[in-house]
Amino acid sequence: MKVSVVIPCRDYAAFLPAAIESALSQTAPPHEVVVVDDGSTDDSRAVARGHDVRLIELDGRGPAAARNAELASAIVTIAEDLATAVAAAERAFRQAEGTDTLPVQNRVALLDPSSDLDQGLIARIVAVSQSAKPYRFLDIGIGQQDTNQMIWHAALRRRDELPKFWSSVEDWGRLTENAALIDRPASPERGQLLKSMLAAGIHEFERFNSAQLDLSYAAAQGVSIFLCSLQVAQMRFADLSFATIRDTDFGGAYLENSRFRQAVILDTRFADVSGEALSVYFRMDGAAYATALTGADFSRAFLRRVDFTNAQAMLARFDGATLIEPDFTDASLSGATFRGAVLLDADLTGAQLFKSDFDGAVVVGADFATALQDAAHAGSFAAAHYALDPIDMAAALEVESLAFQVEPDEIAARVGDRGLYRLRRLAPLDD
Repeated sequence: MKVSVVIPCRDYAAFLPAAIESALSQTAPPHEVVVVDDGSTDDSRAVARGHDVRLIELDGRGPAAARNAELASAIVTIAEDLATAVAAAERAFRQAEGTDTLPVQNRVALLDPSSDLDQGLIARIVAVSQSAKPYRFLDIGIGQQDTNQMIWHAALRRRDELPKFWSSVEDWGRLTENAALIDRPASPERGQLLKSMLAAGIHEFERFNSAQLDLSYAAAQGVSIFLCSLQVAQMRFADLSFATIRDTDFGGAYLENSRFRQAVILDTRFADVSGEALSVYFRMDGAAYATALTGADFSRAFLRRVDFTNAQAMLARFDGATLIEPDFTDASLSGATFRGAVLLDADLTGAQLFKSDFDGAVVVGADFATALQDAAHAGSFAAAHYALDPIDMAAALEVESLAFQVEPDEIAARVGDRGLYRLRRLAPLDD
């Protein structure tokens, strides 16, 4: 097991040599000694350079920044160890197949935590996740995963020459002129740890989750999560905006107030999990886990065949999202909002919709509201609170998440002769 020793330092030149020597003279020598100097005004950095250590130089940002620099170093080491494990697994595969090379299409990292990773590495990954703490940092005002913001920024230089085009993109995303902190704490370190694990081919996270891997507040915008199992994961307040998620199981995960803004989510489960479907790491007699999605934000996301059966999604937000064949059977959606969303072939049987808001939602069929009233949990939705206004295909395609992801021919086939309608709430929701 590789062990790194980290020495935080600020104006510590007189004592630094002894600290370094103490670290290097341990019975089991460390893999490396890292000195994190946080803006020292004495000779601390020169002293560190005179020893066999790695020096990280900060500019006096305080202990929190020093701690995060330490964690970044630890995550790099973890990534290196995961890469070593991938190489070992690939060698074993080649030997089993009796070949010296692998075709390019077969070079996909895939690690089994139960057999390919030693307990020490698993413990370090969990420890780093728990050591990282969320904080607020500068919002530069540019979402690098947001295509609309990229177009808006590129169009700036020609706005005077192309006023008509500019008027069509002007509201797509302004840069922050006066930089401010992000709106809530986040942990880029936990986000990077998640990305490193995915890049190494870890698809089953339950071994880590059972050891209390903490990905809460993880800032992992734009991450790609394919064919993964994240049952009972701790991901409260995680930011997976702009992510691409496919064939992944979040059953029983703790995802309260997580963000999936403008994500693309396909064939994925947020349903409850129990019995044989539950990972062996959590399987006990009668054990069952409901997925916690209270306050989760799916605004402007695209979801196709996503299962929310029995999910606890009170106050969740689906505003401006497109949902094709979502399954909300018996889900708790009280207080959730679907304002301006598109719902195609949605199953809301038994769903609790108390105080939910569908104002502006695009739906199919003049009987949508009455059908929903009959299908939902008894008394939780009142069709009389909404009017349905007929709209055409062009109006439906004004919903960006629909226009960018679905061909008009598919929409027409799903609508048939039932027609498209926009729900209009007739009165404010009761307190």
